[in-house]
Amino acid sequence: MAYRQLNTEFWQDPEMLDDFSPEDKYFYLWLLTNPKARQCGIFQISKREAEIQLGYTWESVEKLILRFENQYKKIMYSPETKEIAVKNWLKWNPPANPSVEMNVKKDLATVKNRALVAFVLGPTPSIQGVDTVGTPAPIQEQEQEQEQEQEQECQDSLALAEEGMVSVPTPSESDSTAQYLYDSIKIKSDPPCWKHKSPDLKKWSEDIEKLHRIDKIDYADIRAVIDWSTSHAFWSANILSADKLRKQFNKLYLQMRQRASPQRKGFNPNDAKQQEALSRILAEV
Repeated sequence: MAYRQLNTEFWQDPEMLDDFSPEDKYFYLWLLTNPKARQCGIFQISKREAEIQLGYTWESVEKLILRFENQYKKIMYSPETKEIAVKNWLKWNPPANPSVEMNVKKDLATVKNRALVAFVLGPTPSIQGVDTVGTPAPIQEQEQEQEQEQEQECQDSLALAEEGMVSVPTPSESDSTAQYLYDSIKIKSDPPCWKHKSPDLKKWSEDIEKLHRIDKIDYADIRAVIDWSTSHAFWSANILSADKLRKQFNKLYLQMRQRASPQRKGFNPNDAKQQEALSRILAEV
């Protein structure tokens, strides 16, 4: 079992304090401490492993990856090789001695996407003598062993999860739903005002929690309304906060149900087919 030390200044980082939501902090901590994290700051992980360890669907994990890659610039993800590089890995996990630095170099030599190596080391790498543009060293046997270990660990995790022996700490449902609302609005509308001041997701989470606890609305229904309203021509421009979502929820929910339900047509005396059907029914009475 590997152990990861984390500098306590991690929690004092300005971005952590000002920009990250509780879900962001949870995901960032996972990036630094998950079982597949290696000493070089680059690790390979399957979709299923990420789902099990985080307790999220891959769709939610993918949103977090995109946010950390495009908005925060903290990671680089290679879909082809399924490798993730954490930019500040060496900042929070510096090599403690020459032996650790040697292991870091060995790990870097096995990275398949070499662009990830340059991303982690930066323009002025603290570790010298690492090839950032060439091809990985010929380590076919080592890669096969790593793949077998990853497959076995994945199977073990699946078995433990099915037996209920794995407990994955996750953010509150209101936090994740508030983040889901933010991501949905960002993707569909991307309000210009957010470029100057980001929404208060803590306040959003409180509004979502009230919608669930006080108004007795299931989180599944809340997410369904979020999906519908952020795709609606009118409501997508008007539901730009959790507070507005709560105030308009009943109206949104009813409209969503009405649009989803097929409209029943009443009897039309001028409809020849309906007249014919009525005549047959009366003849049989």
